[in-house]
Amino acid sequence: MDEAVGPNGRWRLINTLGAGGFSTVYRALDTRFESPVAVKILAENYTNHVEVRERFLSEALLQRQLTGPVVPVYDTGETPSGQPFIVMPLADGGDLDNRVRSWRATAEPTSDDLYQLASMLSRAIGALHAQGVVHRDVKPSNLLLFGSDDERPPDQLIGPNETLLLGDLGFAKQLADGSGLTLGVGTPGFVPPEQRTPGRVDNRADIWAASAVVHWFLTGHPPNDSATIRANDLAAAGTGDELAAAIAAGMADDPARRPATIEEWYRSVRRALIPPLPVDSVTARRRRPLVAGVVAALVAAIAVIVIAGMAGVRLVNRSGAARIEAEVATAVTDGVVTTTADLDGSTVVITGPETIAVGETGTFTVELPEDISTWTWISPTGTHHTGEPSLAVRATRPGRGVVQLVISGATGETRVVAHGFDVVP
Repeated sequence: MDEAVGPNGRWRLINTLGAGGFSTVYRALDTRFESPVAVKILAENYTNHVEVRERFLSEALLQRQLTGPVVPVYDTGETPSGQPFIVMPLADGGDLDNRVRSWRATAEPTSDDLYQLASMLSRAIGALHAQGVVHRDVKPSNLLLFGSDDERPPDQLIGPNETLLLGDLGFAKQLADGSGLTLGVGTPGFVPPEQRTPGRVDNRADIWAASAVVHWFLTGHPPNDSATIRANDLAAAGTGDELAAAIAAGMADDPARRPATIEEWYRSVRRALIPPLPVDSVTARRRRPLVAGVVAALVAAIAVIVIAGMAGVRLVNRSGAARIEAEVATAVTDGVVTTTADLDGSTVVITGPETIAVGETGTFTVELPEDISTWTWISPTGTHHTGEPSLAVRATRPGRGVVQLVISGATGETRVVAHGFDVVP
């Protein structure tokens, strides 16, 4: 191609990355810094279309103003023929659409992959909503991956060093700027019912689209308009009742029946993906097929039994003695999770953070009755710490983690109290 745009031909176009009805995105080179960039150019036949041109430029301005997981804008300008263009960083990991299509050739969705995807979706969309903006075109090809990790295993959907950013804000709307009434826009398969015709939209339109992305990821195709067919497709994918219900709630035809916020939607998906999986062990976290029977199964890691979160399940330890997982009650207050277990009249209480950011350390403490003299912590990595009042856990990658407290009783029976937490990017 070898065309150049911008002052002194600074942006040299190399090849086409993608094209839509209104614009084309090119891989380009910033000749000043010799670095790759992406250049989005409005289609020539819309150059003199006032409304489309204004929306294109408004997209650049909005992206420039927003903070958080949104693709930034480096510069804007016009080609010699008068076509406006936007210069952005190049998504070296491509978009989610292409990533999943190639990844599915050798891998299958797992609870770990879905957890990571839902977490990133929630964070990106939530940041947009917090700034009073609804995207209105959340779809796989508008979810871009940056920080491509050469060490990403081929069976892992998103590498530990990759970030997912929202792109293409051409349909985005600042809700504070008007009544919320908009024209029908969006991409078939990822557009909520209220957005298909002129009408009012709010943040819940993006919640519908996020659920559609999850449906697409699990089933391999966008959701059908029929709720019954969607449910059947999810059942065929083996998602299990709780996860299917969370997705269905996010895709309710009536916006009032959807979760009120993207964070609430994410919490429902997260709950459905319990049992907790260990944070640091690749052998335990990877390749757990996302089917109801396996998601409810026990996960083994580093010769240490990890509790699957089902009350009354009996496990066998190395010596052959029975371990019984204690029934627990949990409560969350100001980001602190309290897990309480009643062991034959003795109360055990574990407290710790609800979330730990990657690279940070969380501390879990236990309150034990006087009649318990022997206990051992098991960390997410499988290390044992006997007789210590607290356990420090350093998070290394996003996911769901669990610490356990193993208590030996006078009868020789061993009780296990499991306490879950989340690791966020």
